[in-house]
Amino acid sequence: MAKSPRAPIRAATKHQLNAQFDTACGICRSGTSSQLVIHHIDNDIQNPTLQNLLLLCENCHADFTRGLKSEADAKMFKRMAETGYLQPRKPLTSPKTGSADVINHGTNSGVIGQTIHIGSIQVPRDRRGNSSRELPGTIGADPDMRTYANYLAGKYIECQKNSAGWGRRKGPPFKPGATHGILGEGFGVTNSLLQIPQSRFFEWVASAQNKIRRTVFAKSLKHDFFHSWEDHLRQRRAAED
Repeated sequence: MAKSPRAPIRAATKHQLNAQFDTACGICRSGTSSQLVIHHIDNDIQNPTLQNLLLLCENCHADFTRGLKSEADAKMFKRMAETGYLQPRKPLTSPKTGSADVINHGTNSGVIGQTIHIGSIQVPRDRRGNSSRELPGTIGADPDMRTYANYLAGKYIECQKNSAGWGRRKGPPFKPGATHGILGEGFGVTNSLLQIPQSRFFEWVASAQNKIRRTVFAKSLKHDFFHSWEDHLRQRRAAED
């Protein structure tokens, strides 16, 4: 069966895309127009809308080809571009040659990875080092989701500490600083649960709750060592009244 031809990308859309990403890669922030590739976020080459396009350098685009980054990654960096969270572009370097899929040639490609890996995201910090803004669309941007995520992370730490106290925990000593990486495994984060997209919140909650239940301490209990999302909301609403 013949593949559908690529839908052409309008010149105005390319201009808007360049402006949105400041003619630089949306991930590493390097590159010139001769190095940049237009990537279809949803892998649909018949969908050339601005909302579905990401500007990447050849190296970062190769991460999608190798399956090191996925559609979830692309959506995250697109959202950063739309909300002004991208880092400033890096100084220009000498352009590379040998690629046919570059933006100034008017061609593009769309590939999708099979796993999730989201790069480091830097956001403005206040004087205490806390994030002064949360990336829109992430758990951290929703007060209810943010507090419940932090609550579950705290419960996981407590369970691991209690398990270690019993001397029945196998493996290397537990480090509380690793909690976000452990609970965020499979969700594209390594250092902050608050960067997980809101669209995956309930999937993450189920995963985090199961990891808490599997700790040695939690297994010794006849009930869950945490309250539910619904109870969390009721408690927060009661506190607001």
